[in-house]
Amino acid sequence: MLKRLYVDNYKCLVNFELRLRDVTLLLGANGSGKSSVLDVVHRLRQVLVLGTAVGEPETFPASTLTRWDQRGVQTVALDVELGGEAFQYQLEVEHERETGKARVRLESLQTEG
Repeated sequence: MLKRLYVDNYKCLVNFELRLRDVTLLLGANGSGKSSVLDVVHRLRQVLVLGTAVGEPETFPASTLTRWDQRGVQTVALDVELGGEAFQYQLEVEHERETGKARVRLESLQTEG
C-alpha cells in the first residue's frame, strides 16, 4: 500500500507531500494539483512497472518541470508497505532544458527490514 508520496518540481507540485490512508480523497479547486498528483503516479508507474526509460517523451518530459522554478531536477519519492515490510523509493530526474533530454540522476530503494 502506498503510504506517502513526495514530489518536487513537477508541474505545480513543489516540495509537495501527501500522506495516504486506506481511503484518501483528493479535493480542491481547479488548478490546485489533483490531476498532477495522479499524473506523476501514472508516469512513475510507466518507469517502474512497464520499464519505460525516463528519457522517453511520454515519461518525464521537460514540459513537466515547474514553470516558475529554474531547477532542472525533479524528485519523486514513495513510501510503500508490502507484506508488512516498509520500503522507500526515490527517483531524481535531471533535465537539460535546452535539448529536452532527461536522465536518471539518482534512484534508490531502501527497506527498514
